[in-house]
Amino acid sequence: ANKEIRPNKYSRICINIEFGRSFVFEVKKARYYTNQEFVNSIGQRIKELRKEHNHSQEYLIEKVRLSINSYETGAKIPTLMSLYKICEFYKISISEFFAPINYPKFDE
Repeated sequence: ANKEIRPNKYSRICINIEFGRSFVFEVKKARYYTNQEFVNSIGQRIKELRKEHNHSQEYLIEKVRLSINSYETGAKIPTLMSLYKICEFYKISISEFFAPINYPKFDE
């Protein structure tokens, strides 16, 4: 099997099969390492903050102009500046935001 990597956001994978047939697949490459469990933890923390203040997703979205629904479902990863904006709105520090998140869990 041949594998050809192109310098764009897609990897082109060529698979040659007997009898002269070949198939080409375009696979989207990840831009960076992600850990879905951690991403979900951040989303849950945003949801907890919102619920503590009796705010709806719509209210928080209106106030901070961010994709809160996508963060809470884990579909998008908030940037550090997005987290800063949420923390600023709720008047907490970044440390206070992350304090309740017990991740990664290490075996002792």
